Amino acid sequence: MFERTLEIEPIFQEKIHSLKGENQIIDIRNIGLMGAVHFGSNGKTATEMSSSVFKHCYENDVLVRFSGEFIVLSPALIVQEEEIDRIIETIREGIQANS
Repeated sequence: MFERTLEIEPIFQEKIHSLKGENQIIDIRNIGLMGAVHFGSNGKTATEMSSSVFKHCYENDVLVRFSGEFIVLSPALIVQEEEIDRIIETIREGIQANS
């Protein structure tokens, strides 16, 4: 299972960092299959934005964790690339819908 994580980690890193440049994102961090998106304020407060994105993800069956100015991701170690695509696109849609 850990070998699988080593294979999918670069894909996860590339895809989560593709969110850079979206409105209100200050920073994106990851290690392995754990990642965090840090929001700043630009119209909405950072906490309002992360809460709105969390809600959008929840309503679209994507599980992320809300943590103040952050949303935190930690997909299963058996995650497939298509599932990572869906997670990231749902987050992107949530950001764009709330910008």
